[in-house]
Amino acid sequence: MSTYQYADTSPVTQATFHHTPGRSPVALLLAAESISHEQLSAVRHALEAVGWESIPAFAEGRPVLQISGFKNESDLDAFLRKNRFVEGQAIITPQAGDSSTLTPKQRLQRKSLKLAGLFDVAGDVGLIADGIKNRDPYRVAGGGLFTLAAVNLAHFGNARPEHYAHEVEDDLRNFIRKEGGVLPEDDRQTKRHGRALMKARNFLYRYPAQVALGLSAIGAGTSILSGIKRNRADGEWGGLGFGISLLGLKLASILIPEKPKTEKTQDKASQHHELIGKAVDWVREKPLRIYGYGMFVADVFLGINAFQQFKKAPKQLGYVFTAGSTVSYMLEDIMMAISHKDHVNVDGKFTSDEQRGIEALAAAAVAAAPGEKRVPMAQRLGEFLVKRKEMQGDAGSISRSIIEQAEHRQDNPWVSRSSRAEMDAAPVR
Repeated sequence: MSTYQYADTSPVTQATFHHTPGRSPVALLLAAESISHEQLSAVRHALEAVGWESIPAFAEGRPVLQISGFKNESDLDAFLRKNRFVEGQAIITPQAGDSSTLTPKQRLQRKSLKLAGLFDVAGDVGLIADGIKNRDPYRVAGGGLFTLAAVNLAHFGNARPEHYAHEVEDDLRNFIRKEGGVLPEDDRQTKRHGRALMKARNFLYRYPAQVALGLSAIGAGTSILSGIKRNRADGEWGGLGFGISLLGLKLASILIPEKPKTEKTQDKASQHHELIGKAVDWVREKPLRIYGYGMFVADVFLGINAFQQFKKAPKQLGYVFTAGSTVSYMLEDIMMAISHKDHVNVDGKFTSDEQRGIEALAAAAVAAAPGEKRVPMAQRLGEFLVKRKEMQGDAGSISRSIIEQAEHRQDNPWVSRSSRAEMDAAPVR
């Protein structure tokens, strides 16, 4: 964390930066006491123009404008200077307590699904080429489905944690509207995607491994058909073993639920079967281990199939493609074995900054409601938000935070004039 202190005559007098490993930085802007409504609006409009998120919030005991979406401290500092929102040389005070650095292991963990997808694509190309070479439509179809699954994994796997915060905000907006609530006029509603497309996109980001495994399971069915065809024609059995192994491993990896990190690794009831209990815990900790390590068996069958092709027709190139696919798939398997299906087990729950932004959005709707409806509405919003496993605390603590944010919106200069007028008419109780 670090603080940039600007001249007292600046529209923005202070910017406090928070850093969390694997997350984009967040800044809290403090407005000058003498700042005009026009200057406040100019700051927010300029932030919106560059695509950065901003929301009035109560943090560290004072009303602030919380900013996210910028790259680093110098990025935001240069923006404020360019637009003349700050004056004078900033006095920078670094403070211990947070860091944006990930360990090598954490970096690999946060990219493992994407890497698995990329290795998978390389293997699928070889599989399709082999199918074309041997005029095997089942292998071509299977390779196509595997490729689709791999592209899905490479694109949607390991989304940045901020994406899930935006997803919760979108769901929260929809819930507020269904409850008859009103969003503030200065809320920056996402307009990049239609609602149906946005839901589909969020689903793919939330379940990239499950979607990829489902598509691959269908592809495994075509691999079984390919194996049956080749077994009947030439007595090859490696391809059939590959398809059967693949289907079983994919389905097991999908169906076994992944336990949260907070769950105990082994309960007392399983201690009399200690070895079995540990094995179950090991699998449930990362169900993708079944696929990752188990696929080595399937890859052996694919390697056998490549050898059988070589033995049968060494002058043809089909076995080269199959062998290349085997190597790529083994690299994919390693990445899958260290991956989580549940992104919360990788990224953890929302940071205090991310949760504050969500609660501040809920508080804006609560503050805009009639006085007698505000507390019940905050309670309903707390009950809605607690269903999201990324949120910290229980429904009661979330509701109390929303109420606190709503109470302090009345004194926050970053809130629009019309919104403050509505709140002044009926204080939060």
